[in-house]
Formats: sequence, structure tokens, C-alpha cells
Amino acid sequence: MTSLNDLVAPLLAFAAALPAITLAFLLWYRTRDRSFELLATGLGLQAVLAFILSIGTFLASARLVRNPQLQFVLWNTTFILSFGSHLVLRRFAAIVIPGPGVARNFPRLFTLASGLVYTAFLSAAFAVEPPLINFSGRFVYALSALWYFAGYLGPARRLWAAHDKLPSWIGRLFSRAPLAVGIPVLVLGVYEALRVVGVLGMGWPFLGPMAVVAFFILVTIELFRPLAKEGDSAPAPASQQHAGGFGGSTEAEDRARRIAGRCAADPLTKRELEVLALLLEGWRNQDIAERLGLSQSTVKNHVYNLYQKTGVANRVELSSLGE
Repeated sequence: MTSLNDLVAPLLAFAAALPAITLAFLLWYRTRDRSFELLATGLGLQAVLAFILSIGTFLASARLVRNPQLQFVLWNTTFILSFGSHLVLRRFAAIVIPGPGVARNFPRLFTLASGLVYTAFLSAAFAVEPPLINFSGRFVYALSALWYFAGYLGPARRLWAAHDKLPSWIGRLFSRAPLAVGIPVLVLGVYEALRVVGVLGMGWPFLGPMAVVAFFILVTIELFRPLAKEGDSAPAPASQQHAGGFGGSTEAEDRARRIAGRCAADPLTKRELEVLALLLEGWRNQDIAERLGLSQSTVKNHVYNLYQKTGVANRVELSSLGE
């Protein structure tokens, strides 16, 4: 049995995302750190996706949408949104994880796997008779949710492996998420199991999206913390936490400082020092542009200025200066 009470949790999930999205955009405005911009975009896609998935499940269960074409459009929208959110997550991970070895190109393997999954759904629904699946029940949304969460495994694994090198606000999210989100997920899982097997009865409202509410609340708290402090205490951009002496000292940063010390007559700017540290780590121009939120032409100008100020002709000579 499905009732309008099942729409309460999806609406709460969508509403809980709004403060987190707003704070992420505010932090991006203050720091110009693209990781905050991607975070806001990803949170927005997740909020809309959670809402549409819940609404789709509700409409399918209540048999309010009987037109097969409309049912397919609803499911197709959720699939496209989930694919987009995964692309944003992968770009976010590429920016915040330090080091040039992180994959920064378009995720070809994930895109191929997503295309195969999408083709499998369409084949099972339209290429065989009778259809193996249809878009009018919970089963197809359950399969879609399984694919959606499986897509998080790769970026989550890379972020966890580098959690001690991530910006502090992301590190806090990782340390607190198991408790703040894991417990609600377990409780809601038990609740849904009791509801489905009939102990509570299907008349009880569907509360699955409340797990998403817990996640959005945690993100909101962690993003609000720096804005609530007095003064210019917003988190430093991810680029500044891993380059040019804004984070913990690394070999590349020490070498960059030594090189900068030789340019007393024409001192390096703060941005040039950031670019220099990344160059010494072996970063390409396009990777530096992505990390610092600059255009490639701007990065090329900084590299040219570095060559002029240090009196070198290429990266090999530049690298040898700090040895």
C-alpha cells in the first residue's frame, strides 16, 4: 500500500540538500576553489536524483503513471542524472587528491561500463519477448540504485586511500561519515526490512531517503564550520593545500622555496610559487590548470615567467635548480 506519506522523506532529502549546496557555492565564491564548485554541482545532482528516484518508485507503486513511455522517460532521466553525478564525483576526486598520478582524463572505462549497463536495461525491456523488465515497478529502480551505488566504489576507494593528504574539511567528512551516516543507514535498513516483511506493514511510510538527509546534514555542518569563524578562515583551495607551501612541507615545496630564494631581484608571485611546486612534482600544464582553476594559456604564461625569472630554458633546467 502506498500513500502520500511516502513523499515526505524525498521532500525532506531535497530540502536538506539546499543549505549544503548554498554553502558550497559560497565557499567557491570566497576561495575560487573549483572543488567547491564541483561539490555544489554534485550535491545538486544527488538531491534531484534522490527525489526523482523516490517519486518514481512512489508513482510506480501507486500505479499513478500507467503510460509505458512516461515510465521509461522517468527512469531514463534518473539514469542520465546518476551518470552525470558520477562524472562530477570523479572530477572532484581528481582535483582534491594530490599528485600528478591521479587519473584526470575523461573516465573512459566507467563511461563504457555505464553504456553497457544502459544497453542491458534497454535490451531486457525492449529486445526480448516477453520483456525481462519493465519500468512500472520497484525492481528496475532497485537495479538502477545498485548500479548507482556501485559507481561510487572507484572514487571512494581513491579518496579513502589518500584521506590523510586531502584538504582538512574532506578529511573530517571521511572520519565522521561512518558514524553520522552509517548508523542511520543501518536503522533505516532494519525499518524497511520490517516494513516489507509485514511486521510493520506497508502502510508505514517509506523513509529510505532519510539516509540522504543525514549525509546532507553532515556536509552542511562541515561546510558551515569555516564560514562561522571570524575573519578570513574559509578553507584554503585544494591547490594551496598541496602546493607552494600552503600545506605540509613536501620535497617539491622545499625545492620551490630554494629556487624562489634565488629570484630576489625579481621575486616570484604567490601563484608562480604554486605553479613551480607542481612543475617540480611532474605535473603537466593541463593538470596544473585543472588543479588551480586556471586556463591552460594562463598556466603557460606563469611557466614562461618562471623561465624568465630563473634564467632557465626548460623544465629539466628548472628542476635542477632546486637540487
